[in-house]
Amino acid sequence: MLFGTKDGKAVEIKPLEFNLERELQNFFEANMQEITGYVFLKTEYSIDGYRMDSVAFDNENNAFIIVEYKRGRNESLVDQGYSYLNKLLDRKADFVLLYNEIKNQSKLAKDFEWSQSRILFVSPKFTKNQIDATAFTGMAFELYEAKKYQNGLYLINPIVQKKINFDEGKVKTKVDSSIIDNVNKEIVVYDENTLFGKSTKTTQDLYKEMEEAILQIDSELVPKFNKLYVGYQFDSKHNIASIWPKKDWIEIVLTMKLGTLNDPLGLAYDISNRLWPAAQYAVRYDTSKNIDDIIDLVKQCYRSLKKKYW
Repeated sequence: MLFGTKDGKAVEIKPLEFNLERELQNFFEANMQEITGYVFLKTEYSIDGYRMDSVAFDNENNAFIIVEYKRGRNESLVDQGYSYLNKLLDRKADFVLLYNEIKNQSKLAKDFEWSQSRILFVSPKFTKNQIDATAFTGMAFELYEAKKYQNGLYLINPIVQKKINFDEGKVKTKVDSSIIDNVNKEIVVYDENTLFGKSTKTTQDLYKEMEEAILQIDSELVPKFNKLYVGYQFDSKHNIASIWPKKDWIEIVLTMKLGTLNDPLGLAYDISNRLWPAAQYAVRYDTSKNIDDIIDLVKQCYRSLKKKYW
C-alpha cells in the first residue's frame, strides 16, 4: 500500500488501472530516459509483419532496445522476446537506418554493439510463470512493473531475477529452436562469471571484497554487468561506481567530476581523458590498499548522486 499524509494522518493513495495498453505505452515512452536511462527512438515500429511497440537506444552499451507493453497476464514473454530479438539481428540495416534518420547520423552496422541488444517488457503485473520463464542465464530480457496511483503518482519497479543456468529443454516456447540458438549465439548477457571468470584468483578475491563492501552502503544497490565492468546502481540508471577487472588488481571508477571529490589520502587519479562526462576519477585497489579508505570515496559518490537524483 502507498500512503500520503493529511493533517498529520496517513491517507492511503488508491491504485488506478491503466485504461488501455496505449496509456501505459504513452507514459513510458514520454519518460523513457528518466525511468530506464534508455533514449526513446520510435513508437509502433513495423518490420516484416512485426510491430514493435517502442524502439529505444542504450547509449552506455551502444545497443538497441525493444520495448513491449503488456496488460494481459497470460502472454508468453519468451515467444515474443526471442522472435523480436531475432528479427532485430536479422534486419540490422533497418535499425541502423532508423537510428541515422532520427539522430541525423551516418553510422554503419559495425558501429553498434549488437551483442548488447535487449527486449524490455513493461506491465502493471507479471505472473510468477512469466518471471520464472525469463530467469534463465543468457536471456536478454528486462522486466519492469509499472503501477498507477491517484494524484498523478506512478511506481516503477525493475524486476531483479535470480538467474538459473540456461537449459533449452526447460524453456517453454513455441519458437523454433534455431531462433533461440541464433539469438543466444549473438547476444551476450554478462554476469559475474563472464566478466571475472578468466581473471586471476587475486583479482576475483579483490572483486568479491569490494562488491561486498559496496553493497553494504545500501542494500538496494543493484550490480549491472557490462562487457568491461560491473556498475552499482541505486535507480537502474546511475552508477555510483564501477569495478573494472585488471591483472591482480581492480580499478574502481568513481562517478564524480573533477574537483568534487574529497580525497585527503590522494588515492584517486584523474581519468577525464577517457571523455566520460560524469566519471572522472578512478582508484586502484590491490592487496596493498586499505579497503575502508576506498569505500569512503565510494560513499561520497553515493551521497552525491542520491542528493542529485532523489
